[in-house]
Amino acid sequence: DNPSLQGGFIWDWVDQGLVKRDEKGNEYWGYGGDFGEDVHDGMWLINGLLWPDRRLHPSAYQVKKTQQPIRIAIAWANIPPGTQDAGSVIRLKPVVTIRNCFGFRTLEGMGWRWRMEVDGELVVDSGREPFLLKLHPRTEQRSEVTLDFDVSKLAGGKEAVFTVQVVLIREETWAAAGHEVAWEQALLPAQTSPSPTIKVEGVASDSKTAAAAAGEGRTGPGELGVEVSESEVVVVGG
Repeated sequence: DNPSLQGGFIWDWVDQGLVKRDEKGNEYWGYGGDFGEDVHDGMWLINGLLWPDRRLHPSAYQVKKTQQPIRIAIAWANIPPGTQDAGSVIRLKPVVTIRNCFGFRTLEGMGWRWRMEVDGELVVDSGREPFLLKLHPRTEQRSEVTLDFDVSKLAGGKEAVFTVQVVLIREETWAAAGHEVAWEQALLPAQTSPSPTIKVEGVASDSKTAAAAAGEGRTGPGELGVEVSESEVVVVGG
């Protein structure tokens, strides 16, 4: 919140450690005094996005997501009611907004695609060929997807995730065709468990007192008791 402060910079692209072995012969990356040097910076230098052998740190994926040059927003245009009975199919219409955040280049040569997964298993997708994009810089497009989804697949507390990707359709000098340039995800909110209902039994009409006591969870003679189940919370007067 302070306009005079800066931070969060990426200091190094790749770690600058060397292979060492411990007393048991296990290899590790040595740095910052691991070689017996008296003068060193302590942490210098294992603070890059890649290991010394060029394998990716998890932070490399975070940077790719944070700095992706294309913004994707997903909104659910309709959430029809449904049950988790076998064969209970609802029609979903997620609205996908894609914005080109490049300063100069269009998105020609890129395309977008979508998929729906339940606990990581693919349920349905948009097909092999991405939808073409030709957005000019600082412009956006909005598209509505229509898909039928069997709600019974969510039985047992499973989660449905809708994913949108923007990928390269053709090879570029910096990446092969199919490379993911940007992505976004949204949980299906339609069939989340409903909030439990609250019932007050044998309590005076002072709802504020009842609610406060329920929040404190007081139990005992002459006080309020709270009974909790998956579907409701019952406040019982003493």
